[in-house]
Amino acid sequence: MIGQISNIVASEPREIPETSTKFRAPRILVVDDERLVRWAIAETLGEQGYEILEAGDGESAKREVLMRPPDLVLLDLRLPDSDDLRIASFIRARAPKTPIVLMTAYGTQDLMAQAADLGVTFVGKPFDMNALTTIVERALFSNP
Repeated sequence: MIGQISNIVASEPREIPETSTKFRAPRILVVDDERLVRWAIAETLGEQGYEILEAGDGESAKREVLMRPPDLVLLDLRLPDSDDLRIASFIRARAPKTPIVLMTAYGTQDLMAQAADLGVTFVGKPFDMNALTTIVERALFSNP
């Protein structure tokens, strides 16, 4: 009798719970004008299952945010069309809950204070990819 029940259950199509079809990998927007930096970050985080979007300048980043806000933004400070926190401010205004991690080799106390006022996390360049991975996980999965 048990064998008969197993065969019946196995032959019937299973319904996939609605919640499992809605799962998606977190989308991370990597904004950096250096193609090699974007590639390295995309490869590292992509291997961990994240969906990676890339932008090489501030205008491209703005378009990505307006189309569909990402779950996290990794933002270089110095871009061809911006070298301050204007892009971070734009992202914060359009996607207030999206964590932003500012990546720069030009961090000053004043800049860090301004970034903190925007709720932006800071990571100095160059950085170890393992450290960046930890920062990404904290930004995405820590409860505010």
